[in-house]
Amino acid sequence: MMPVMDMAHGIPVFLHEIEEDTNGWIEKEIRVIGMLKYTQIRTATAIIEQYLNHSKHRIIVDTLLVGNITRCNNDVIEVLGKLTWDDTSGSSRYSQLPPEFQVKLSEERVPVIRAHIIRDAQGLNMALYQEVVKLRRQFESDFNELLETEGFEDILIT
Repeated sequence: MMPVMDMAHGIPVFLHEIEEDTNGWIEKEIRVIGMLKYTQIRTATAIIEQYLNHSKHRIIVDTLLVGNITRCNNDVIEVLGKLTWDDTSGSSRYSQLPPEFQVKLSEERVPVIRAHIIRDAQGLNMALYQEVVKLRRQFESDFNELLETEGFEDILIT
């Protein structure tokens, strides 16, 4: 049986969490809110940035599935998609990023969000959003603990 919350709506995640445990997020449907800092139509590439708790984090977004982004740089957007590893060797499209937008490229691969949906999030209060995500995670944890103690492991929230 599929867990109740195991749907493709995307797990809210912050970029620092992806940086801390990239392998733990690979192949998961995620949702990330950040500021659009760079777009390149020719390579179907974008960079979003989050500035939380006095630190800046960036990630590459593959926009091939969503087409041309009609947002302007510095607009706040929400990206829903799957986090995957992408190859950076040879003539990678990421080698064409301007120097100021280079993200941490390992020798062979880089985490990339393969976007299914990109939507406007202008006006979102990020401090309040962080608190809501924290409360949601606490609720899901408490609810799962209750389900486990009552013997309902097959409907856990993931």
